[in-house]
Formats: sequence, structure tokens, C-alpha cells
Amino acid sequence: KSCPAIKVYSPDVLEEGLRGAAEAFCEEEVRVRDVPRGGPRAQSNESSMVVEMSSILKWYGGDFGATQHERLRYLMPYLVEADRARLAGRDDRALDEVRVEYRPYDWTLNSSK
Repeated sequence: KSCPAIKVYSPDVLEEGLRGAAEAFCEEEVRVRDVPRGGPRAQSNESSMVVEMSSILKWYGGDFGATQHERLRYLMPYLVEADRARLAGRDDRALDEVRVEYRPYDWTLNSSK
């Protein structure tokens, strides 16, 4: 179920189809959230950002950039607007400090219940 949907695209709409597939994948598989520094029970009002994503993006991370900030910048155009906005204002150093967590891959078939 963690696998992106596979479709057939015609050459005249290939780029639009691939962009739509990337957006749909990110909408399902990438989440940006804040967690209190020091864990969920911390007393501080400070928070740190966590990006939770599919293990696919870990396994093939090099295809999307050599560093964490390059990979996050690569994904930004495909994220839902709220998540994109939360990451967009950060410089490369701040993106490298974002905690990235990879969700376990669900190997069951997409069509199985």
C-alpha cells in the first residue's frame, strides 16, 4: 500500500501526469509537523520540525539530492500548500536540522483490503 500508483501516460501529457503522480504520492506519504523540543511532554514552547515520509524516499534518497536540504527542496513543489509553506522559508542549514523520520513500508498490495 505504500507504493505509488502506477499509470500509463501518453507522451503529450507525460509531464503533467508525472507531476500529478508526485503530488498525489506526497499528499499521502509526506507530513510536516512540529514537535516540542525535548519530546512531546516538554514544558518549553519551542518546537522543532519533523518531516515524516515514505521509506522509498530513504532508499532512493540519492536520486533526489546529495544532502537532506537538497532532497527536501526537491520535494517542496509536490507538497500540499501548508507543508510547502512551512518548509519554504528555511535556509539550507535550517533544512539540514529538520528531523526526518521514515515510515515503515507497507508491502501489502494496493488492491488488497
